[in-house]
Parts: sequence; structure tokens; C-alpha cells
Amino acid sequence: MKLFVSACACVFIFISTFACTSTCSFGAENLVPNPEFLTPEGDGLSPFFWEHGSSDIEGVRKSEFSVGPAGSPPLRALRVKGGADRSGQWWCSLEGLEKGKRYRLSFRVYREEFVDGVFPELELFGSRIRMSNLLTFGAWQEFGLFFIAPDESTTLKFINDHPETFYFSSPTMVKIADAEEMRVNVHDEKFKPVMPDFFPLVAYGARVQDFPFVRDAGFNGVVIGVNEKNLNEVMDSAVKADLKIVANVHDDAAIKKISAFASASAFSSLLGWYVEDEPEGRSVPPEEIMKKVKKIRDSGSTHPSFMAMVRPEFVRAYRAAADVILMDQYPIPHNPVIWLSKSMDEAKHAGAGEVWAVIQIFGGQGWKGKGWDREPTYAEMKALSYLAIVHGAKGLFFYTVKDSNYDLKLNSSHLDDVKRLMREVGALSPYFLGEASGTPGFFSDSLYVFAPDGTKPVHAKIFSPGKQKIIMAVNVLDKEVKGRLVGMGSDVTYFDEYFSGKRYVVKDGNIIDEFRPYEVKLYIAGKDFRKVRILDGGTGGVKGSFYAEVAATTFETTLGLMFRDLPSEERALLFMNEKSEDVWIHALNMKIPFDIIFFDGDNRVSAVHRNVNPCTDPKSCRQYRSPVPSKMALETRAGVAERFHIAAGDKIEFY
Repeated sequence: MKLFVSACACVFIFISTFACTSTCSFGAENLVPNPEFLTPEGDGLSPFFWEHGSSDIEGVRKSEFSVGPAGSPPLRALRVKGGADRSGQWWCSLEGLEKGKRYRLSFRVYREEFVDGVFPELELFGSRIRMSNLLTFGAWQEFGLFFIAPDESTTLKFINDHPETFYFSSPTMVKIADAEEMRVNVHDEKFKPVMPDFFPLVAYGARVQDFPFVRDAGFNGVVIGVNEKNLNEVMDSAVKADLKIVANVHDDAAIKKISAFASASAFSSLLGWYVEDEPEGRSVPPEEIMKKVKKIRDSGSTHPSFMAMVRPEFVRAYRAAADVILMDQYPIPHNPVIWLSKSMDEAKHAGAGEVWAVIQIFGGQGWKGKGWDREPTYAEMKALSYLAIVHGAKGLFFYTVKDSNYDLKLNSSHLDDVKRLMREVGALSPYFLGEASGTPGFFSDSLYVFAPDGTKPVHAKIFSPGKQKIIMAVNVLDKEVKGRLVGMGSDVTYFDEYFSGKRYVVKDGNIIDEFRPYEVKLYIAGKDFRKVRILDGGTGGVKGSFYAEVAATTFETTLGLMFRDLPSEERALLFMNEKSEDVWIHALNMKIPFDIIFFDGDNRVSAVHRNVNPCTDPKSCRQYRSPVPSKMALETRAGVAERFHIAAGDKIEFY
């Protein structure tokens, strides 16, 4: 389950690990009194040194308490079933702490069944932590936390405000020797993984037989379980489908074989290793994950390791166990999209290196009634994706193509939205592959001044690929927002917004704009524009004038007018070819119909293709050519060539 849980502002670090026993205390004294919950008369309700809550308020359901064996395996435990009297607490006093010294508290928790959103709490030094990673039921789950004692004594409380029953067992509090590290980082300090030189768009839930479908949907990678038996099939199928794999491996032999395959192949299909999924929710010890990573490193692999987490407050404990932490918040439809960016920022603040994101593309079907009653809209998926990029993601994972509750293939319209998003992010990724170079501010001139987390309603980041400056901005609200993006600097006089083609003037270091709900904008400065006009081939009279954007790089030539509008009939896109060659243009991923005008080596019109319709399938997209080698081509709005009567023999002129 993915739940919106706020990080607790505490002086300690709460982590999931195995409860400490006498074998891991290194001889240190357990400061928890009577951890076996012994009572004066056997299984009575008053264990030595422990107390429970009570209330004299009538007319409300009372909390229930007991002491005795519970769980599987049976352990002596404190039982509490919360009541409306809000007295569901067990507590004891901890004495003998040394102020400023490091301690470890460990314990076990048991619940008979899982109830979504229902979790017990722990209180120490007056601060409460919600145990939102208690996802185990029918068995004991083990917890641990490290902290530096701010005082010489405190009260330890186990709290349950819910009518469900929880059991607490085996509490241990020990001082940690100065030489003992809180975590063990098995990564070689000199080792840096080789990160991908492209923008990964990775799908969960794909089987080998799904690889062609996944690639057709626009993904370039998959997370898949790999073992000795299916290794060859997985790698061969990935090569055929042109997909990278993120290998989820649990046996040593497969790790060695995959590493050998990746090292020997000039074009490896291995993107990286999926070392764990939400370990904080299942109390997987960080050390166990690190052992797996060490085996990967010992096999010779330099590919990055990935690990998904949903609770950023636990990242500090696990940050050494993976090269990339994937924050996998799924907010739609009940939570704000900034849950994702807030979690990413908290993960980075906790010391994680690379922080990417898992984007929600599922909902409805078998997830109805479980918190995800519908699929996210295209606008919501786009906002989540670009918001993650604004907050530092160098790749995106997507949940899911298929799981036990959901199948992407069953909703064709939603599948079309997912394909559209994959094509767009993949095509535009060269704009934001490099390092970010700044963070603009935003001042709202509308009713909505802040997002739910207190941040601005528009989140933005500056990227500087080559000579251009690009600002990616995302409205994180489902409301229209108007305001000013500030911090543009004095080196730019205007930006051209990619999707709309509109121009925004910079004044006093800011631009003014309006955002639709969840709208994403890309403002680009540094593009080359030329004034051109078409002259009649016979009379020399001017037929039409254009303010044309020049596709100056290979990337811009490939991109063309993908996913864009032309704001007026006077705007155009100009392709220039120094050597007159046989060039062709297609309508893949175009947003609107358009005209194509080809020019030969003498700058004369050699061909005109009118009202070219967009296409979405690269296999069926028609290629449009000139009958003679072309020196230039001009793309305009559909109908422009007919309106200006542009025909073969007319001439293009720069002015």
C-alpha cells in the first residue's frame, strides 16, 4: 500500500531492521526495565515497571489491555486495543541514559490483519512516530531506531488510538559503542556506477512475452525477475525488442552470468539492478541489501542499483544500499501530486545520491476500493513526470503494465495517453539530460498562492543544454494559476514556450504567464530565428512572409514540430541543409495538420505537401519528399500554402 504519510520531525532516525537481541548488543546493558513483562502473579495485568492508560470518562468505549503470549511465533507481549477514551498506551521510564551518546531501540509488533491507514505509534523524548511501515500481519514485524540521547531519562510509550489490536514485544535499548557504525556502506568509495547516457523510461509488470508491447508503448526499459533458467530468454528478448532490463535477481549464479553477459556485449541490454522494493515496509535490514549489492559489485558490474521506497523518513537508513532511490508515491485520486516532489526532496535531504521517481499509471479495475479508484488522466501523469524531473529525476519508472489488480491493455484510451506521454518525454529528454543550473521562483497573482505542502503552485527548474537556456515549469494544482516566474537573470530578453510557440518577454528578471490545471511548460531561450518570405516565381512579388524558427541541431531537426502548436500563420519551422540532399519529413507525434514546402539548391519551391495529418505509429507514418535534392524545407500551419498560393518555382528569400 502507498499511503500519504508526513515525515515526523524528530531528533532520531527511525529505520526498519531486525530487532536487536542479546547477540547484537555487544555486551551493552538493556535499559528497558522488565522487557519480558513479568508480573507479580504470572499473567496479571501489571508487569513490573510498566503502566497502561485508563480513563474515567463515561459514555465512550474503553481501551483494552492484557499481557501474555501472542503472535506467530508466540512471544510474551503487551496487548492494546484502542478505545474512544484515547487511553490506549503502555509505557515505562528509561533511566541511565548518557546525554549526547548514541543508542539503539528495537522491538517487535504484531497485528492479526492489515487495515489500511491504521498504524500504532511510538513516543520517545516527547516525540511521536507513526509506524506507517507496519505492513506485516499474521507474523511479527521487527523494528529498530537509532538516536542520540538529548536527555538522561525519558518515557517510552507504545500507543494505539485505533479499535484494532496491536501487540508489542521484546523491547531492547542499548548504548552503541563509539566504534560501531550506525550503518555499513559496502560501496567502494572510489567506485562510481556508470549511469545511463539516455533518459530511462522503465515499466514494471512486464513479462518476456510483453516486451514488444512495452516497446511499442514507448518505454525503453523494464523491471523483470531474472534467474539462471530464464536468463538467456530475457536477454535475447530484450535485444530483439530494443529494451533495457533492470534485473531483479535473487541467486548468485544469475548475478555472475548477467554481469558476464553485460561485460562481453558491445551493446548491453542491462540498464541496472533492482535490489529491493519498499524495504522499509517489510523491515528488510539495510545490511541484507548491501550484501546483495556487494555481490553485484564483486561480479564486476558497473551498472547502477535501484531501490524503490515510499517513505522518505527511512531513506537515511537505506541510502547506502542503492545508487538510485526511487520514490514511488501514487497520489491519484486522493492526494496532491506534490506528495511525490515533497518525498523526493526529503530523500535528498536525508543524504540519498540519485533520487528518481516511480510514476503512477494504474488505477481502477482491481484497485477500486483500495485507494486508487481510477486511472490518472494524461494531464496528471504528465504533471507527475515533469515534476519529478524538476526535482532531480534523471529517469522515470512507471507502475504498472500489469499486476494482480491491473492490466494496462484493458483500457485502450488510457493506453493511448500513456503512449503519448512516453513519446513526448522520450523525444524531449535531450533538453533535460544535463545538470540543472538554477531554480526560478514563482509569485502567484491568483487566488491560489501556495500548494498543499506550503510550496509555490508552480515548481520550476532551469536547464542549460549547449547555448540554450530552458525553464521547465509545472503547475502542481488542479486549478488555474497566474503569476510571475522570477530569477530569469539579465542575459535573456525573451523565451519561446515549446508547446504553444508563444513568446514571453523578460522584464525585471521575470516573465508573466497563466497555467491551466497541471499544465507543463518548457520555456526556451537561445533559438535561432530568421525572417523569410516567399516570392512569386514569375513576378517576384511577395506571396507570404514568415518568422521562422531554425532547426539548427540534429536534435531539433529530428524533433521538428512534435507535440507543438504554431501560434499563428506567420510562424514556421525552417530546416536548412548546407548540402542539397534527398531529405524526407514525417508527421510522427505532430499535434496539428501542417504544410511542407521543399526548396531546391536554387532556393526555389520544388514540392508542396498540403494538410499533412499527424500520425502516432512510426511503422505507418508516411515519408514526404521532394522530387529533387532539397536545400531547405519549411513547415507551416495547414492551409498556409493554399492561402498564399505557393507553388513550384516560387522562391524563398531571407530579409
